[in-house]
Amino acid sequence: MKLLTSTALSLLLMSLASVSYGQVETINYSDGGVYVGEVRNGQRNGQGTYTYASGSVYVGEYRDGERDVHSLESQ
Repeated sequence: MKLLTSTALSLLLMSLASVSYGQVETINYSDGGVYVGEVRNGQRNGQGTYTYASGSVYVGEYRDGERDVHSLESQ
């Protein structure tokens, strides 16, 4: 019973972790930046990667087109 409960909990957590905000798209911006990630209602929403023209990369979560503060940026 304990194994069954543990397995069920693991499956629940995996399904919650894979929640999708929208379809994956590539958006090329006029400033040379490129976004690859989830888009909903024409805005960046969910997981995505933004590569700046300078080569810096932001990988993380977007909400309503804006970057989430708990994500990573590298240069």
